[in-house]
Amino acid sequence: HVSDLHVDPTYTLDADISCVRPVCCHSYDGFPTSWSRKAKQFGAYTCNAPYKLLLTMLEYLRDVVKPDIVIWTGDTVPHNHWDHTL
Repeated sequence: HVSDLHVDPTYTLDADISCVRPVCCHSYDGFPTSWSRKAKQFGAYTCNAPYKLLLTMLEYLRDVVKPDIVIWTGDTVPHNHWDHTL
């Protein structure tokens, strides 16, 4: 069962994970010099998930777990709603 991925197509590697918004890791959050504040390739707690995390998870499911079926129940959109218009 896969749920709540919140994949963010605008996730930016090395962007600041400690921004003033509820969700960080975008180019407009800046690029800190401190390694501990940089967005890593598989994500950070204060950010939505990067594609790299999603792709790695799906490859693991395919190659290692090898399930007969995968149920994807949704809630995939990122939580940075202020970046999107309808």
